[in-house]
Parts: sequence; C-alpha cells; structure tokens
Amino acid sequence: MSNLSFGQVFITIDQDTDEFIEDVNYTLYKDRGEVFNGVTLSDRPTEISQGLLYDSITFSRVDYETLGLLRKNIDSVIYLKKRIFYLDEVVVGAKQDKSITLGETNRFVKRIYSNLSEDLDEGLVFTNTLPYVLQLDKIVFYVKKVHFKTAYKINFSEMKKTTLNYGNQYANVGDVMYATDTLYLNPKDNRKIEVALPPDWYLEPDKPVFVWIQLLGYYDEDGHKTALEPEMRTRLRFQLSDNLDYYAKMYNVKSKNLTEELININLLHTNYAFSNPSVKLANSTFSAPAIVLYAHKAEPLPVKHENVSAPK
Repeated sequence: MSNLSFGQVFITIDQDTDEFIEDVNYTLYKDRGEVFNGVTLSDRPTEISQGLLYDSITFSRVDYETLGLLRKNIDSVIYLKKRIFYLDEVVVGAKQDKSITLGETNRFVKRIYSNLSEDLDEGLVFTNTLPYVLQLDKIVFYVKKVHFKTAYKINFSEMKKTTLNYGNQYANVGDVMYATDTLYLNPKDNRKIEVALPPDWYLEPDKPVFVWIQLLGYYDEDGHKTALEPEMRTRLRFQLSDNLDYYAKMYNVKSKNLTEELININLLHTNYAFSNPSVKLANSTFSAPAIVLYAHKAEPLPVKHENVSAPK
C-alpha cells in the first residue's frame, strides 16, 4: 500500500492479461462531490497530488467496467475488468448462415505468442461435440506480425489423449488426415488469416482432430529462401483459454532442447495452481493459440442404389 502522505501513485492493469492500460479516466470525490478528474499517463505511473483532499475515486474507460474505491483501499496497482470478452475479429452474432464454430473466441493476450515451427511442437485439439456430422468450411487463425513472405501449411491429424500420468496428459498424434497445399503469408497479411477447406472434409461426432500450422520457410524480396532471427519470424497470436485443448512441447532448461512429448499446457498450469494455492497465477497464464474452425451441419449423403435387373 502506498503512503498517501506523499501522494498516491498508481498504475492501471488489465486483471485478465496483466497488461498496462493507458488513457483511463479517474475522478476524485469528497463528500460525494467531484473535486478533480484526470487521465492516466501512458509512459509512467500516475500520481495524485498530496494537496488534493478526497475520500474516494472512480476509474473508467469505455471498454472496461467502472471501478470505485475508497481512498483507504487504493493500492499502487489498480486492476480493471474488461467489458468485452471476445476477439475483436471474431464476433458471432445471429447465425443466419447456420455456421458453427469449433474452438474459443476469447480476448487476445498481447505478450504471449509463438513462432511458427517446422516441427510438430504445438497444436490444438478440436472435437465435434454435436450429435451429427459437421462439414468443415474454413479455418481462421491470427498472426502477430509478418515481416517476410512465409510459406506454411495446416495439418489435421488423428490424435488420442493419454490417460492421466501424475495429473498430466499427453497427446499421441497419429497420421495426417488432411493437409492444405503450400500457402503463403505476406508482410501485409497481419492479424486475421482465413483458409477455405475442401467441401468433402467432415468431422464425425466425438472424433477429435489435432490441428497444427507448419512452417515451410521464409523468403526475401527476391524470392530466395532465407533464415531469420527469432524476432523477425512470423508469430502466431494467443488468446485467453478456458479449455484444456492446447498441447505443446516443453523447453528443457538443462538440455536447452524441447521435450519429446506434447503435454496439455493448461492442465499443467491448473495442476500447479492446485498444488500451490499460495501462488497466484495470472489469468493470462491460461492461454492457447487463437485458432477457430468454422463448420455447418452436413447434409445426409445420398444413398447409392445398385442396378438390379427386373425379374422376368
């Protein structure tokens, strides 16, 4: 708690992502009357002059819930709760086109991302939980930045989840069921990427599919394949996650290599939080790649009739 005799200093933080929030309006009150209002600073903590007499304060921004606090309860970190809990680009309203989404559409986590990899290092499990067959229409994913032309493909593989092993779960990824042709991202292709899927791609009820995006290479302006420093590689954006569908390899600090197995990341975090109740994990710890599948209810396939000669 800051010492109010020296003036109150605070910063405003998103309670879900632990990210700094700028341009937050704050208003000071004394005996329910407004005595001062201002806007938080963008480059440093905001300080309330010790000469201001007030007994309460409110914080507001159009995309966050308004928060009111008594002066005695003001801390150096003010956590605000966002009003909107979905990706800006994925707003599913009245589904007149009868589209069905598989996967989450939550808020982005700006500070969490992963570089596309040539190897199977991470992926998401999608399961058709509906009692009928789905016909997949397209896949949507989000990239943070594309600096160089990026060749990639999307793999849809069979998978099985292992039984729990000391509270953890691993993914046994099998054969590729379907893979796109070689696709390309260009420097202008930022944020939302849509890829159409073939019209004969179906997902049976309760059948999981493991989806991962595979890097095939980077190309310079002359079309030559090139190697890039990590900070220049194409990055897959992450979103807050409530599910246990994200599997990835872990980094071994001793060997400096990735582990062989794909582990359920959010289940791992959940187990850690349960085993260490005194340690508060940030909500942004529970995240996953921002990937969504779009589908619709498949029409029954036509019944094939064999030609049978009429009896004489």
